[in-house]
Amino acid sequence: MTMFLLKKTADMYLQTIDGQGVPQDYGKASQYFMASAHGGDLVAQFNLAQMHRLGLGVARSCNTAVVLYKRVRLLSTRGESH
Repeated sequence: MTMFLLKKTADMYLQTIDGQGVPQDYGKASQYFMASAHGGDLVAQFNLAQMHRLGLGVARSCNTAVVLYKRVRLLSTRGESH
Protein backbone atom coordinates (compact mmCIF):
# COMPACT_ATOMS: atom_id res chain seq x y z
CA MET A 1 0.00 0.00 0.00
CA THR A 2 1.41 3.41 -0.90
CA MET A 3 1.95 6.09 1.74
CA PHE A 4 -0.88 8.11 0.21
CA LEU A 5 -3.30 5.20 0.64
CA LEU A 6 -2.04 4.49 4.15
CA LYS A 7 -2.66 8.10 5.15
CA LYS A 8 -6.09 8.22 3.50
CA THR A 9 -7.09 4.99 5.24
CA ALA A 10 -5.96 6.44 8.57
CA ASP A 11 -7.98 9.59 7.90
CA MET A 12 -10.99 7.43 7.12
CA TYR A 13 -10.82 5.80 10.57
CA LEU A 14 -10.40 9.16 12.30
CA GLN A 15 -13.56 10.73 11.01
CA THR A 16 -17.03 9.63 10.16
CA ILE A 17 -19.20 12.13 8.31
CA ASP A 18 -22.86 12.07 9.36
CA GLY A 19 -22.56 8.43 10.39
CA GLN A 20 -21.47 7.45 6.86
CA GLY A 21 -18.51 5.23 6.11
CA VAL A 22 -16.53 3.12 8.54
CA PRO A 23 -16.92 3.48 12.31
CA GLN A 24 -14.38 5.79 13.93
CA ASP A 25 -11.46 3.71 15.20
CA TYR A 26 -8.45 5.55 16.62
CA GLY A 27 -6.53 2.30 17.07
CA LYS A 28 -6.73 1.44 13.38
CA ALA A 29 -6.02 5.05 12.42
CA SER A 30 -2.86 5.03 14.53
CA GLN A 31 -1.68 1.80 12.87
CA TYR A 32 -2.04 3.29 9.39
CA PHE A 33 -0.45 6.59 10.43
CA MET A 34 2.44 4.62 11.96
CA ALA A 35 3.01 2.68 8.73
CA SER A 36 2.95 5.90 6.71
CA ALA A 37 5.16 7.69 9.25
CA HIS A 38 7.77 4.93 9.04
CA GLY A 39 7.80 5.59 5.31
CA GLY A 40 8.77 9.20 6.02
CA ASP A 41 5.42 10.96 5.65
CA LEU A 42 5.61 14.16 7.74
CA VAL A 43 1.84 14.70 8.04
CA ALA A 44 1.42 11.13 9.29
CA GLN A 45 4.24 11.69 11.80
CA PHE A 46 2.56 14.86 13.03
CA ASN A 47 -0.83 13.15 13.31
CA LEU A 48 0.75 10.26 15.18
CA ALA A 49 2.40 12.74 17.57
CA GLN A 50 -1.01 14.29 18.22
CA MET A 51 -2.50 10.86 18.92
CA HIS A 52 0.30 10.08 21.40
CA ARG A 53 -0.12 13.47 23.07
CA LEU A 54 -3.86 12.92 23.52
CA GLY A 55 -3.84 9.15 24.03
CA LEU A 56 -6.09 8.47 21.04
CA GLY A 57 -5.70 4.89 19.83
CA VAL A 58 -2.31 4.58 21.51
CA ALA A 59 -1.03 4.78 25.06
CA ARG A 60 -0.70 8.43 26.04
CA SER A 61 2.97 9.37 25.90
CA CYS A 62 4.14 12.95 25.88
CA ASN A 63 7.72 11.73 25.45
CA THR A 64 6.84 9.89 22.22
CA ALA A 65 4.86 12.90 21.03
CA VAL A 66 7.81 15.23 21.61
CA VAL A 67 10.18 12.89 19.73
CA LEU A 68 7.78 12.81 16.77
CA TYR A 69 7.21 16.59 16.83
CA LYS A 70 10.97 17.17 16.84
CA ARG A 71 11.44 14.76 13.92
CA VAL A 72 8.76 16.56 11.91
CA ARG A 73 10.36 19.92 12.66
CA LEU A 74 13.83 18.68 11.72
CA LEU A 75 12.73 17.07 8.46
CA SER A 76 10.48 19.95 7.46
CA THR A 77 13.28 22.51 7.93
CA ARG A 78 15.46 20.35 5.67
CA GLY A 79 12.75 20.48 3.05
CA GLU A 80 12.07 16.75 3.27
CA SER A 81 8.39 16.11 2.85
CA HIS A 82 6.30 13.41 1.25
